[in-house]
Amino acid sequence: MKSRPTFPKNFLHLLPCNKEVSFGHHSQKMRNPSRQTDKFQLRFPACHLISGQISEAFGFDSLWLSVKFPTHMVTKTPPEVRFWRKVQKGGPDECWTWLGNKSYHGYGRFTPHPKRRDANGVKPTPKMAHRLAWQYTNGPIPDGLECCHRCDNRGCCNPAHLFLGTHLDNMRDCMGKGRLNTQRGSNAGPAKLNERQVVEIRSMYRPGVVSLNRLAKVFGVSQRAILFIVQRKSWKHLP
Repeated sequence: MKSRPTFPKNFLHLLPCNKEVSFGHHSQKMRNPSRQTDKFQLRFPACHLISGQISEAFGFDSLWLSVKFPTHMVTKTPPEVRFWRKVQKGGPDECWTWLGNKSYHGYGRFTPHPKRRDANGVKPTPKMAHRLAWQYTNGPIPDGLECCHRCDNRGCCNPAHLFLGTHLDNMRDCMGKGRLNTQRGSNAGPAKLNERQVVEIRSMYRPGVVSLNRLAKVFGVSQRAILFIVQRKSWKHLP
């Protein structure tokens, strides 16, 4: 049977460490009165004292003692190191694929400090991976500028494939590469209606007489699509 450790009277002054120390020992004077437990916790100034050294100094088994590091003292992996671990690097001219979480549109997402909340207790939102790749390589991105891809690969994090520009520069680059969809109306790919039907829907709709649900069944589209048409949120180019 293990013998319980005994501690000197001035035990608080003998451990110059800023670590939270928990002992499996009954002590009415030392244990935390706010906790209904037989363990107590202590905090001390900073040092590199480990549980083995403490155990050896007081002559008891190290299994009796566990050292818990406070959050601000834990040696964490820097965000930049964690970031590049999620990037599949290739040659200098190749795309570096993002292996982590991605958005609906295919852009990589990364949270540098996932547990760091703001003053209101709100968790941080993920940031675009390609923007972080630029920042970790070239420094901060000035306000009002966007980080654009030369390779048109949204999941690429190769800094050599990125450049900074305004939103207008980004749109011009998009149009110059033929990626900007300028088609509208019935020429757009997902369109289920044509211009004549849209004009007819707007003329037929009468609140309380001809409902959105009825028009949706007649033209074979969703009620939401009819609502956007009559509210002129879609097909804005038609009268």
